[in-house]
Amino acid sequence: MLDGRKQNGGNDSTYNQAENINIYNSVPSSDSRIDNDIGVLSEIFEYIFGRLEETDTQTLNDHGDLTDLKKKLELNFSNEERITIIETFYRNWPRKDLVEEFIAREAEINQLKVDALIDIVRSDFMKLKHSGYFQTKVESNEVIQELAINYLPIGKRRNPEYVANAKAIILYLFEVCYFGKVSNEQQKNFDDYFDISNR
Repeated sequence: MLDGRKQNGGNDSTYNQAENINIYNSVPSSDSRIDNDIGVLSEIFEYIFGRLEETDTQTLNDHGDLTDLKKKLELNFSNEERITIIETFYRNWPRKDLVEEFIAREAEINQLKVDALIDIVRSDFMKLKHSGYFQTKVESNEVIQELAINYLPIGKRRNPEYVANAKAIILYLFEVCYFGKVSNEQQKNFDDYFDISNR
């Protein structure tokens, strides 16, 4: 695991290294869901904290083809809600890229760990939406916010850096179609990948 590093320079914004590396120490051991199911989040947070200063400050505006993401945003959010979610993507794009980088690397080492993360986020999304289908329309930015906050220890839920990291994870999983309504083309890709249409 990478060493924790301070953010943005200066004493006011410096995080204690031990705090960065294991943010779930403050969670009671009785909370077995966090202890056992999503410990990978601690590793993702550590990776973001360790790499954010080194990464390109590329934003949504600098990105290349965003056709699929734009389509997915249109399918999942009203015009008003879409303004907010685009701004959220804009502010969290460098962190989201680091989440993508970490998950791609981790999938080569332990795909089961990545699958477990996807499964629990999907499950929580369906609970929030009162639906049995993970490709349900998101509709509200509050769903993204609630999912993100849900994976933080109580003591970190108002810490902007930790909230931003948690949002970056949820935004990435949304972007790559692990939850939320998808286009017909994306649905076909999903069906072909899992050979659903031939069953």
